Parts: sequence; C-alpha cells; structure tokens
Amino acid sequence: MRRYAFIILITGCSLMWTGCTNSIEKVKFFDRQSLPRQTLSQAVIVRSQYGRVQSAICAEAIEQYDNPEAKTIYPKGIDIVFFADAGDTNGSLHADYAVSWDTRNVMLARDSVVIINYRSGDTIYLQELVWNREEGRIFSNYPLHAHNGPQVTFGDSFHSDDSLKNMQIVNQRGVFVLEEDN
Repeated sequence: MRRYAFIILITGCSLMWTGCTNSIEKVKFFDRQSLPRQTLSQAVIVRSQYGRVQSAICAEAIEQYDNPEAKTIYPKGIDIVFFADAGDTNGSLHADYAVSWDTRNVMLARDSVVIINYRSGDTIYLQELVWNREEGRIFSNYPLHAHNGPQVTFGDSFHSDDSLKNMQIVNQRGVFVLEEDN
C-alpha cells in the first residue's frame, strides 16, 4: 500500500513540475498587444467644442487600445447623432461595427451603415464608410442606395464633405421624380 502511495506521490509531483509554463516575455507581449487599455459598456460620449455640443456617441461596448497604434473599437456597433450650432439635430450615423484610429483622425464604419441627413431628408445605406475627420470628408468604394422621399438612388461608390452638402455618387442610377414646368 505504501508503495502505491509513493508512486502516486512521485507521479503527482512530476506532473506539477512539468505542467504548462509560459515565459514572462510571452505573457507581457500578449498583455500589451491584445488587451484593451480601457473598456466601456453602455457608453454615451458627448463631444463639444467651445461649449457647443457637436455630437453624441452611443455604443454598447467601446475598447481603447494603445499598441501598436492608438485606436478605439466599437465591436457591437455605434450610433452617432450630429448637432448644428443651434442645437438642432443635423444627422445621424449607425453601423454594426466601427474602428477609429486616434492618431490619423480616421474612422471606418462597416456592416449595415446608415447615414441620415435631416436637413435634406436623405437616407444612405452602405456596406462600409470611411470618415477622414481631419480633411472633413467621407467616402465609400462600395455600392450604396439612398432614399429621399419617392426618389431611390443607387451607386457604385460615393464621396462627400462630412456635412453631406456636396455628395457625389459614382454611376448614379435609380428612380427620380421630375416636375413639369407649366
């Protein structure tokens, strides 16, 4: 009986000594490279400049990373509401996923992207959108369709200023309502 106990004790000790090990360098690399610096849940972020609210960002989850490049990821989607100087709502943007590179001032929104311009009544549906905040322009190289009342527009890509005042759709086609002059 003592012999079996001794064998079990030796086997157990040898398993403990030969168990899984990770080098400290590997653990530090994993921690620095893949884990977010900050994680937020059910977040609402209000951005203002000179005391005037410019936008409100709502997201179910936000992850902020420092390495290798500073970025903010919205893995469960993002909703942004844009405001005019008077506090009126200018428009909104929805996407099921987004990432914003902080140092480049560029945001990529993808998967079921919807832009609504409340001034013009346009609603634009896209697969992917790039917003260069520094240059003040947005663009997409993916097909889109837009609605404005009874008009439906399709296009292969588009680009615009970030206020959607100068929107240009490439290979535009669709249903257009024309009024006759009497």
